Amino acid sequence: MKKWKLFFVLGLILLLAASGCSGKTPAAPQQPNAGSTHTTQPEIPAAEESEKYMQMDEATAVEMTASAIKTYWHVMTGGKPAEDGAPVQTFLVDGMEYRYLGSDLDTMEKLRAYLGQYFTGEAVEAFIEHARIIVQEGRTAQPNADGGSILQWDKATAELAKEAENMKQYEMKVPVGEGKEVQFQPVMVEMKREKGKAWFINTPPHELK
Repeated sequence: MKKWKLFFVLGLILLLAASGCSGKTPAAPQQPNAGSTHTTQPEIPAAEESEKYMQMDEATAVEMTASAIKTYWHVMTGGKPAEDGAPVQTFLVDGMEYRYLGSDLDTMEKLRAYLGQYFTGEAVEAFIEHARIIVQEGRTAQPNADGGSILQWDKATAELAKEAENMKQYEMKVPVGEGKEVQFQPVMVEMKREKGKAWFINTPPHELK
């Protein structure tokens, strides 16, 4: 065999051997890291206040009513103020000035759910009618007037006056004033157990102020 052919054959053999030794087995596709996979978890709704009131006695009735009154006055003062400090929008209906409620109460659904933490549906509807809350251009609104109360509900006392199945009435004595000037305002509050579970206030909120 001629010398140049010998070199050609030897070179070809070496080239094939080198490529076989350095060739890499294709890597298996990487599996995604289970720990790094992002999934959006649904938000867990906050427990409703009503879940605390599975039992009802004098002390619970006072605590519940005192908390409920705060929701009433939050509604009556217009709800959550605008974060940018924008003035409250007002408009006239039959000569009466109305204002829109804050973003936390700007639909009837939000309003009913907010008051429904403490009050029965019947009491909430009675309040909405009494307070003349309306829907204007898709938003809730109320007469443009504020108010307040001097009753000290957190210091009230309660006495069971009447009881029936799923219903209790308490006569509450709510202090007004301080020291020697203190007086006690009697207020009758009815509690109702709804759906055989939690207790709610069945007296409309505007009758408790």
